[in-house]
Amino acid sequence: MNPSFLYDSVFEHLVLQHDSEAAGFPMENILDWRRDVPFRWKAGSTSSPQRCWITPLSPRLPGDTAVIAGHNLGTISAKWKIMYTDAAHPTWTDASAWVTPSDDTPSAVTFTKQTADGWMIRIEPVVGSSFSVAPQLGIVTVGERLELDQGIMPGFDPYGETPVRDFVRNENGAPLGSNLRYIDKEFALEYEDSPMNTSGPFFTRFYPELLPHLRTKPVWFGWNLSEDITAIYLCWAEGKITTPFASLTTLRDLRIVLKGTMEIAL
Repeated sequence: MNPSFLYDSVFEHLVLQHDSEAAGFPMENILDWRRDVPFRWKAGSTSSPQRCWITPLSPRLPGDTAVIAGHNLGTISAKWKIMYTDAAHPTWTDASAWVTPSDDTPSAVTFTKQTADGWMIRIEPVVGSSFSVAPQLGIVTVGERLELDQGIMPGFDPYGETPVRDFVRNENGAPLGSNLRYIDKEFALEYEDSPMNTSGPFFTRFYPELLPHLRTKPVWFGWNLSEDITAIYLCWAEGKITTPFASLTTLRDLRIVLKGTMEIAL
């Protein structure tokens, strides 16, 4: 799978419906790209299942990827999946398999593309008929990912990192200890010698969709979700985004620097 972006969530396109929400933590919080506790949706009860859905949609919207973040599903031993409904499937039908997070870091799943009238995220406990603690979700993004027309270029580093930590030394400079806060990631997408056609799948959506989104909001970026579904990061564009002509006006180079964070499992 080529590097891909996920940015437009089907849940942004109609009023959300839900089973419950705690006071001060509405379901709409899953759309604001903030994952910390004050900005989450929290279920209003520990009953199972807890669901968020939209139906019907007009127009029908496609989806093949979902990511959640800022959740507590690993801590409370819960699982989640994506479901859909349309004329051929009048009852809620599985789009994805169940995903059981082992911790509370971002959790993602890909599935066969569906263009549906309605979409749902469903959460259930792994064991038992109710949750030990009510589920929480900070970000939920369900939609059709945008893949680059080409794979990664030589020099691309998916594993590099910059630890951000509190490092303490004594008056003589000897280390006393450190506290790892998070890990910064940086991805340079450089296609300066491998232009892409403006009528191809990537550029068809780049200018009307991805570029306006990157101006003000973060995106999910995965360098190869079929290789490592856990290697998906909440990123933002750093500096200039360039798409110069490459010999023909219908061919474009591309350069984007993405910066993001790899969450630490506590």
